[in-house]
Amino acid sequence: MPRRTIRQIEVAAALLSRDGRVLVQKRPPTKTRGALWEFPGGKLEPGEDAPAALARECREELGIDIEVGAEVWSTSHRYEDTAPVTEVQLRLFRCRLVDGTPQPLEKQELRWVKPTELAKLPFVAADIPVLALLADGEIPL
Repeated sequence: MPRRTIRQIEVAAALLSRDGRVLVQKRPPTKTRGALWEFPGGKLEPGEDAPAALARECREELGIDIEVGAEVWSTSHRYEDTAPVTEVQLRLFRCRLVDGTPQPLEKQELRWVKPTELAKLPFVAADIPVLALLADGEIPL
């Protein structure tokens, strides 16, 4: 039986909070898992560490400068519905907005949401486990 190819992707995501709410974005419908919600961030480029990738992604997608703080959560999630199968290594970092106002530069919808209301939105599968931790205050804002 041939071995299955598994593509590994490292992703850094931002936990940005304001007035008791966190910033989330809806993936553009043209992207994989389009129209699902996620935390801002994206894939690491070769040779890039997670904080640098996160700062770059927030500049490119939201037009903001952030300060990347402590990693607050991480997970690995395998998407079996892709070819090849994709395993995402996701790390969530507490971040602080330093300059700018988040703008939907990729025409994605942005929303500030109370942690207790995050589970009402359809999120990408890799993010779902952290939603309850945020809602329960186990990961404070």
